[in-house]
Amino acid sequence: MRAGLFGGTFNPIHLGHLRAAEEICEALTLDRMVFIPANIPPHKEGHELAAPTVRERCVAAAISENPLFELSRVELDREGPSYSIDTIKHFVAEYSGAELWFIVGEDAFAEIGSWYQFKELFSLVNIAVMSRPPGIKAHILPSIMEEEFFAEEWGYIHSSGNAVRFVSVTPLDISSTAIREAIRAGRSIRYLVPETVREILEKEDHFGPGE
Repeated sequence: MRAGLFGGTFNPIHLGHLRAAEEICEALTLDRMVFIPANIPPHKEGHELAAPTVRERCVAAAISENPLFELSRVELDREGPSYSIDTIKHFVAEYSGAELWFIVGEDAFAEIGSWYQFKELFSLVNIAVMSRPPGIKAHILPSIMEEEFFAEEWGYIHSSGNAVRFVSVTPLDISSTAIREAIRAGRSIRYLVPETVREILEKEDHFGPGE
């Protein structure tokens, strides 16, 4: 089995997330893509987040019609910060023998040297970096990691044998930040998120003033 691990705050999930996941599934011939909403993301301010239960509901609603997509509560059920290394170790154990791909954006990848126990990630899992055309920036490894990697045309091979591969995805100009701002301002978010997600967010006002 080949599975993708797609973590994030999904605050909220939108069509850019879904389209990227679809294209990565196709590029890497994945059998499933696991969406993993974070409980307490260590790199983001928690006061700007909708409640974990709300973000979970939105992800579940957004992915319900795609048979390759599934939701995991592993980070929502874990107390404390949602460190990627803990999540990856969970799936390595749960999907023993599977080929796992950890999905990360190119901006986050450029800062991976600041992640908790980041060096261990590469010996545990393959990494797919979502690269938006032309993606030149993404093909430069953070200097702190260079000695452990061997360059390939499509990315890098880590000394453990795992890969770092750059996957070009369609650059949809949609952001969770802009969606939250639109909701607060009373503007439409139709066609930025799935209709099922729009109904949850607009009817229940999870990003009102002060949240």
